[in-house]
Amino acid sequence: MTTVTSDSQTTFKPLSRVQAKLGESPVWSATHQAIWWVDILGQKLLATRLDGTTDVWGTPELPGFVHVVKDDIYVGMCSGIFRFDLKNATFERLATQADPLKRFNDACHYDERYIFAGTMDLKNATDDGCLYRFDLVTHELIPVMSGFHTINGLARQPEKDCLFLSDSHPLVQKVWTCDVDRDGNLHNRQEFADFTHRKGRPDGACFDLDGRYWIAGVGGGEIYSFTPDGSNCDTYQVPLASPTKPLILSEDGRYEFALTSIADKQDGGRLALWYPDI
Repeated sequence: MTTVTSDSQTTFKPLSRVQAKLGESPVWSATHQAIWWVDILGQKLLATRLDGTTDVWGTPELPGFVHVVKDDIYVGMCSGIFRFDLKNATFERLATQADPLKRFNDACHYDERYIFAGTMDLKNATDDGCLYRFDLVTHELIPVMSGFHTINGLARQPEKDCLFLSDSHPLVQKVWTCDVDRDGNLHNRQEFADFTHRKGRPDGACFDLDGRYWIAGVGGGEIYSFTPDGSNCDTYQVPLASPTKPLILSEDGRYEFALTSIADKQDGGRLALWYPDI
């Protein structure tokens, strides 16, 4: 595997005026013309427009992810998956996660039918996290894979029935792929990348239209971009010690990403825009 390092210091700018303690899970909503994201430790749901203005709502529990499907806003928290009523600023629980020692963490939208979402131990000390399939029609929450410390990296490979996922715990630091059948079941799990030799651990991820897998290197100040077969990886430095998840906003002539991160003494924790030199 070859690695090319590019300095992106001049192609980065903070966007939100709000600083999260642990920013995560950015998703673009054309309906709301905003990037939705969460502050896990600050217990907040946020929506940031491209002019930087941000709406903030408190959440009743630690929020791990937000996803917007059509007009519906879904938030994974400790006790389950909720739908957020924007008009009334209320949360309705649609599916229950019964273990009081766990919370939802990363997630990804899969077609118009499913959200794949993973749980983790609140203390991040055990490997009994579970990956679930949440049915957007029936609201069933079905376990599909277990044995994780810190599920992250969830993303669907474009035009393929393939799911990517990672475990960012220091004891694991791997990315895998799984085939997804028509019923949403997972098969043929294979290792895609080992991060134990990299500066950052494998956190949140997304795909571009060319099928490259972009994943945040939390704790390492880097973003990694893998070719679809994993044979090549480009490394990009960002002025954030702990980026948590990239969201691709545009590929029209110039790649544009939104990035969430963990708060630090500089701009960490604020939603940022990033323009890597491709």
